Amino acid sequence: MSATVPHHRPPHSLPPAQPPSGGLLRAVHVGLALVVTGYALQFAAALNVRAHAVDWGPGGIGATTASQADVDAFNHAQRYADLTSLLTGVVYVLAAVLFLVWFGSARSAAGRMEPLVFTRGRGWAIGVWFIPFANLALPRRVASEIWNAARSPASESRWPDTGDAIVREWWVLFLVMTLAGNAVGRISNSLTNPGELSLNAVLYALVALTTAGAALRTHRFTTRLTEMLRLKAYAPLSAA
Repeated sequence: MSATVPHHRPPHSLPPAQPPSGGLLRAVHVGLALVVTGYALQFAAALNVRAHAVDWGPGGIGATTASQADVDAFNHAQRYADLTSLLTGVVYVLAAVLFLVWFGSARSAAGRMEPLVFTRGRGWAIGVWFIPFANLALPRRVASEIWNAARSPASESRWPDTGDAIVREWWVLFLVMTLAGNAVGRISNSLTNPGELSLNAVLYALVALTTAGAALRTHRFTTRLTEMLRLKAYAPLSAA
């Protein structure tokens, strides 16, 4: 597939469309690394809660037949899990903000390169993420349009398969992470007995794994798309 590339420019001239800066991309990657680290800790914390779950019977924890040491170990594991959950939540919000800034920058650059590719204005690159239900589909469409606008002979030469498989993989993991996290969050509010709490810990561990996986795919997606935008903006005219 051939794509439009900018005309050749003098070596030191600036392109009409500036791709996301290296500093912004590095900031996104740092945020994603913190997300992976945080959710790895949350995964371990969830399994630790499950390992120390005690059977306190129908009378509540005050009527448990477990030893005080076991009860203390469970309480300590739960406090650690609560702390890691709080910290990962803060880190996730930070990474999400950085990602949205990058996403908006990528959309802006791609829109100047190939304005006819897009079906919505630049503001939708950010706005679609905050529309209930629509945010389960529209961001994927915007990402695909940015990806298609960034394609060029230079990127196709470097990566023979420049289809949007990377976009699909990233979005599928994001959806799984989002839906699983929401479901487990709702379920956990109604759990009380040790068996249910033990299952809840396992579910949270799985959500942590899914979130870490989504962060890793986001790293790949942001890296490749930024490189494609840079190639299209800076590479000299090449044959299709």
